[in-house]
Amino acid sequence: MRWILEHLQICLALAGAIAYWLTQQKAADSRGAPKDAAPLLRPEGEDAERTRRIQEEIRRKIAGRRGGAQPPVFTPATPGRPLASPVLAPRPVAGGGLREKLESKLAQARAREAARDAARARQQQLEAQLRKLETERLAADRKAAEVFLVARAETKASAVAENTADVLAARGSRAWLDELRDPRNARRAIVLREVLGEPVGFR
Repeated sequence: MRWILEHLQICLALAGAIAYWLTQQKAADSRGAPKDAAPLLRPEGEDAERTRRIQEEIRRKIAGRRGGAQPPVFTPATPGRPLASPVLAPRPVAGGGLREKLESKLAQARAREAARDAARARQQQLEAQLRKLETERLAADRKAAEVFLVARAETKASAVAENTADVLAARGSRAWLDELRDPRNARRAIVLREVLGEPVGFR
C-alpha cells in the first residue's frame, strides 16, 4: 500500500492505459469485425504488379478461346531499386542562397577577427616601442645629470684651486709655515701626509 501511495502517478498512468485498451476492445467487438479477419496491407507496388499479371492472364485466355494468336507475354520489369516513398525522402538541404549567405557571414566574421588580431598585435608592438623609448629617455636623462654634476664639480674644484693658488701667491712662499703653527692645521697636515704621501711600507 505504501508503494502505491509513493508511486501514485505511475499507478494512475497504468490504470489509464488499461482503461483505454479496454474501450478499444469493446469498440472493436461492437462493430462486429473479427480481429483476425483484417486484410493484410500490401505495398502499392505489389498490388499494381498483381493486377497487371491478372489482366495478362485474362487477355491470353480470351485470345485462346477466339483461336487467334496469343498476345505477347510481357515480363515484369524488375526495378533496379525500390522507389523511396515521399514520406521517407530526405528534405533538401538549404538552398545555395542561404549557404552563400552563411559563408559570406562566416567570411566577414573571420575577417573581423583577423583585423582585431592585427590591431591587437600592432598595439602590443607600439606599447613595446614606447617602453623602449621611455627607458632610453630615462637613461639619457641620467647620463645628462651625471655629466652636469661632474662638470659642476670640476668647475668648483678649479675655482677652489684657483682661489687657493691666489691666496698662497698673496701670502708668499712662507705662508704655509704660518699655517702650520696653528695646532689644528698641523694635525691636518700630518693626516694629509699619511693619507696622500708615500705608504709606510715603502719608507
